[in-house]
Amino acid sequence: GLIQSDLGDTAAASAWHREALELHTLIGNHRGVGQQHGNLGNLAMARGELDDAELHFDQALNAFVELNDKMGAANALNCIGELNRTRGDLTQSRRAFMQSLKLAHECGDQAARILALSNLGNLDRVRGELDRAQAAFEEALEVATEAGEPRAQASAHTNLGNVHLARGARDEAKEQYQASLALHGKLGFKQGEAGDLSNLANVQAEEGDLEGA
Repeated sequence: GLIQSDLGDTAAASAWHREALELHTLIGNHRGVGQQHGNLGNLAMARGELDDAELHFDQALNAFVELNDKMGAANALNCIGELNRTRGDLTQSRRAFMQSLKLAHECGDQAARILALSNLGNLDRVRGELDRAQAAFEEALEVATEAGEPRAQASAHTNLGNVHLARGARDEAKEQYQASLALHGKLGFKQGEAGDLSNLANVQAEEGDLEGA
């Protein structure tokens, strides 16, 4: 199912995940049930079938809660937050991300914590709540640094750059984009470098430096 998903064949991927779900249900593997509902929810999201995605994400969350699997529940709540954001329900989206962050912190899942903080920051930035967005991204950067995750660090720097740019603080934005560029350069992540260079060019264009951009 995961291979078919990577190939872009969501119909075939869903068929494999449904078969896996049936087997996990048959043998009473609740964690496997939760994981497969999560996979099916993500595929439904990719197809724009939001009601179907909601059903699967809710069932995934229920399965993980029954197991007291805080890591699984945190991931399911992040998916529910993304679903609500796609629907435009930013209040419910933020509630789900906050619940996810709480669980991720309790179980020490740094990856889920970074994801929840990033989601909260992006949500707050879109809502114009820039101080709250900056605080979330700064915490995400701190956690990513402690975890030794340079890709996540670069992402946090980019997000902080976006917040500074929204404030009109172009010099601060450039510093953050350059920090992201340096990390991506060390990793040899060309796609990330391209994004950073594009962000820097946009700032220079806003400053009127079209030649530099």
